[in-house]
Amino acid sequence: MKKLFFAAIAGAALASCVSNEAEIAPKADSRISFAAPLVSSITRVYEGEISNPYPNNEKFTVFAKYYPTTFSTWTAGEWYIGTADGGVDVAYNASLNGWAPDGTEYYWPKNGSLTFYAYSPADYESWKPAITASEQMQATAVSIPADAADVDLLYSELAKDKHANDNIENNNGNSEYYGVELKFKHALSSIQFKVKLDSEYKTDIKLNKIELKQAKSEGTFSWTLSADENPTWEALTAPLDYTVVSGIDQIVTTVDTAEAVAQAVPMILLPQTLTDVVAEVTYTIDGRESTTDINLSELKHGEQAAAEWQPGKRYIYTITFSLKTIYFDPTVSDWDTVEVSYPKSELENA
Repeated sequence: MKKLFFAAIAGAALASCVSNEAEIAPKADSRISFAAPLVSSITRVYEGEISNPYPNNEKFTVFAKYYPTTFSTWTAGEWYIGTADGGVDVAYNASLNGWAPDGTEYYWPKNGSLTFYAYSPADYESWKPAITASEQMQATAVSIPADAADVDLLYSELAKDKHANDNIENNNGNSEYYGVELKFKHALSSIQFKVKLDSEYKTDIKLNKIELKQAKSEGTFSWTLSADENPTWEALTAPLDYTVVSGIDQIVTTVDTAEAVAQAVPMILLPQTLTDVVAEVTYTIDGRESTTDINLSELKHGEQAAAEWQPGKRYIYTITFSLKTIYFDPTVSDWDTVEVSYPKSELENA
């Protein structure tokens, strides 16, 4: 995928902030800039999700540390951009055709190297991951309330040992991007619903409402910088009910191909085991309203060994209606997508 960029010019000569006497070169061509962050594992984008190119209505927060030679550990470096109490917020600036901190500029040191990390979005109140002394990126008490279930929280890999803005050329010899490249990953799980019929009927079957009940809404995020694995979400608490869609009369018409749920609110929720999470589906057949509760822990979620939502995966629950019952057919996509089915097939029951 073409790595589009928008320069993010950062601010002020910081000789007084760096105790190891890095030489600063405050010239226009030595200003630190940021290529548009790359977001990993995206195949299709839904409302609320952040993808490539990074949207110019979003802000991200950047940190950097200085090393006299090369990166060893994060804690061994000296603060260069930001501090332990907070980083520098970067927003799109139309006059610069790129992202820039307000009123400040940062310049590359003449000696040594810089290592960067970032998170997005910058302004989500409970999402402030910091790197701890044990080299973990951690954010405590991250909350996803019912009215903020479509916020895509991202964390970046470390961009290590940078000496200048990267200038990458494409196959035509033109600049593909110029700046520090940041690679973001999704911290949460995407939950989607689709509907279909098991066969054609003369009577209408209407979907009225879908709720996810007792999903944990608060937890602690931890990711070890040196580990090539998913982050963990722990200390999960504060179960909430999330309304996916309500007050509709969507006539379900397709049989072979599932269709999207009309007016559904995008759900981007905390990764968690699904022991107590229930999907409550309300529908109408011949004017009679019915509700079916499905415990999601009873469903097989793709190739996963456990019924759980994992970071960076999209779970697509296909609801199949018949005149007798409804059942789920879930999948997982890239983000990664996970398919999930209800009821279990005869093979799965064997």
